[in-house]
Order: sequence, then C-alpha cells, then structure tokens
Amino acid sequence: MRRHDREITDRREILDIMRRAKVVRLAFNDEPVPYILPLNFGLEATDTDIILWMHGAMEGRKYDFLGQEAAFEMDIENGYLYAASRKSCTMPYESVIGRGLFEEVTEEQEILKGLDVLIRHAHPEGREYQTAMVKVTRVFRLRVISCTAKRRGLKP
Repeated sequence: MRRHDREITDRREILDIMRRAKVVRLAFNDEPVPYILPLNFGLEATDTDIILWMHGAMEGRKYDFLGQEAAFEMDIENGYLYAASRKSCTMPYESVIGRGLFEEVTEEQEILKGLDVLIRHAHPEGREYQTAMVKVTRVFRLRVISCTAKRRGLKP
C-alpha cells in the first residue's frame, strides 16, 4: 500500500466498512483479461474467519472458477468534493481489497445459512424469502484469506 497514512488496520473498522458496503466485486484470472463480477453479498465474521456469502442462478460463468482464489473489492464512496480555490476535485472513500477461496455450498443447512446471512446484510432486522427459490438458486462463498483497507476522510 502506497499511502500508509490512509491504511486501516483495526479489524473492527475493516468489518464496519464491509458491513456497510452493498456490493462486492470478485475478480478471477481468465484469458485474455480478468473476469470481474459485481455481486450482492452477506458478511459472516467470527473471531478468526471472514466469509462473504453470495447467490446466483443455476448456471453462469462464475461457476467456472469454483475452487479457485479470487480477488475482491468493496467500497463506500462519499460523494465528490470540489475545492474551488485549488481547482481540484477528490472523493472521500473507504475500501477493502483482498483475496479468498471461492467455493460452492451444496449442503441444505449451509445453503439456508448462507441465504439467511445474505438477507440480514440487506435487511438487518431480517426478512422472509421464498423457500421454493432455494431449488433454483446456487449459494457460494468467498472465504477471505487476506485483506487490506483504506480510508480517505473529509479534511477538517
């Protein structure tokens, strides 16, 4: 990381950014260019693990990458700031970048757990979903191996 003054090392702050993010972007090695996929996600964090839960249709290109490592990125932007006196524009932001193992979940109990984590990320108070959709939905997760975070805040 070039700008160590913006680095976030506190795990609680990193998880806070992840909880507030709405979209995760996964990047897979592919030829001739990386394959990037934006997804909604749910966050599960324990004392030792961070797992990003996702879901999708029964078919799709992403499934070609199961069992591989993926890079991920999520961010929270806070609008543009224009400094007229300097004629410059910037954006306060928070971001998390990392890598993890991309794997499918096939056991029904784990599938339901993943879907519950997903719905709670979007609606912390909880929501019901159509259980019939489980039969036509694939659930997968990214087990985070490592990540870094950064913040550019508003200047006082």
